[in-house]
Amino acid sequence: MHSKDHKQNGAQGSSVDNLSGSRRRLARIRCILECIQCLKERKKFPACICFVPSEVEYKCQSKTTLRVYPEPLKNSRKIKDLHCTTESRVVASGEEYCNSQGKWLRIKRFRVTSNEEEKFDNEAWIQQFSSKSSNDEAPVLVPVDKALKRTNPISNWEEVVEQHFAIQLPKKKLDIMAADEEAVDKLRQVPANWSIECEEALVRLMSQHIPPENDHLGSIKNYVEAVDVSSCCDESTGSSPLTDGDPDTYWESDGSAGRHWIELKMKKGAVISELKVTLDGSDDNYLPRKLVVEGGEPNNFTVLNTVNITWEISDVEDIPLLENSTEHYPYIMIRIKECKCEYTSGGIDTRIREIKITASEGRYMGFDMDVFKKDNLVRFPKLESYTSEQLYRRSILIQRFISILDNVLKYLVPSWKYSVGSYSSLEPGKKYVSARILLDD
Repeated sequence: MHSKDHKQNGAQGSSVDNLSGSRRRLARIRCILECIQCLKERKKFPACICFVPSEVEYKCQSKTTLRVYPEPLKNSRKIKDLHCTTESRVVASGEEYCNSQGKWLRIKRFRVTSNEEEKFDNEAWIQQFSSKSSNDEAPVLVPVDKALKRTNPISNWEEVVEQHFAIQLPKKKLDIMAADEEAVDKLRQVPANWSIECEEALVRLMSQHIPPENDHLGSIKNYVEAVDVSSCCDESTGSSPLTDGDPDTYWESDGSAGRHWIELKMKKGAVISELKVTLDGSDDNYLPRKLVVEGGEPNNFTVLNTVNITWEISDVEDIPLLENSTEHYPYIMIRIKECKCEYTSGGIDTRIREIKITASEGRYMGFDMDVFKKDNLVRFPKLESYTSEQLYRRSILIQRFISILDNVLKYLVPSWKYSVGSYSSLEPGKKYVSARILLDD
């Protein structure tokens, strides 16, 4: 068991802590408005929303052999085998590729040891994991955890969007990792004769292939199947404020002191690199003072960490609960054992603004190339003239656009009542119709 008394430190927190919540929100709104203009004029989307990092470093979880192929197909001619140990590192492009066989990485370099490296100048692919796998183990390859410091270049596309569209002094802008220009160009490419009607048809096709368990899980949907809570003050929202990405909403418990909890059912194979909760100092007496993180199966949890908040929280702050986990836990339990209010006003309930997770993505692949095969386009005639690869790339861009739109939509269309963290609510095209409303204005 590990116990930590975290102290307030300006070096802690997200790599985008140079931006306040309101600046980040305004940056996203500016991005959406520019994207809408691109939709109107059938132009390429901004490069920042299409950002793909030039390199991502992966480590091997165990001793294994990786097969290298000239294309992401197991029946193609094998180039060679890579014999890996836990010390080996694979450096790949940030571009990922999913098909019915599994998730693939385009490899650039392979390091057997720190002094021995092999480069791949021609296109070469390795499989991160197979879609056939049904066990609960993490993928053989997982991203190497990088300490979150301001000196580290930004490599996440959402943070790149915020940095690009935020109005701030140049000296306050953070460094951004070099982009994979070829992969970015693929995402930016607008297919010939593409229209907003094609976008709507593609969104409807995508909505038919999203698992229902992803509803309302927002940015953590790649890692978490379901979120449950001990109680909630507002039954109409339940646990959704924890994952809606909106700093103005919160989950508030409604129960006995020391018995509040949040349970995360993790996706198969997901290994947590970092788990944080967002607190707001304005919640004052509702702030938690002691949190215990446990992992395992229901009725058989192991304590992973205890966090005592011994300082005064004056603003919005991310509190690290778990870092650099080395194994997969089917369930993660966050227990709020003590609240600030118990020592001041005698209250018993707590508020948490958001849950944030960085993890290996386990077996989740999102949309794969085969979703866009001709057989699946029969009901979507507007898409039949386009290749699977064109539709696949466009689907990635649509997901990014909707992710940002979801986060700021209520500030653009205040009367909008639908949760856009769910692709199933997109079935009648509601989310993209909201974009059409803006397009028509």
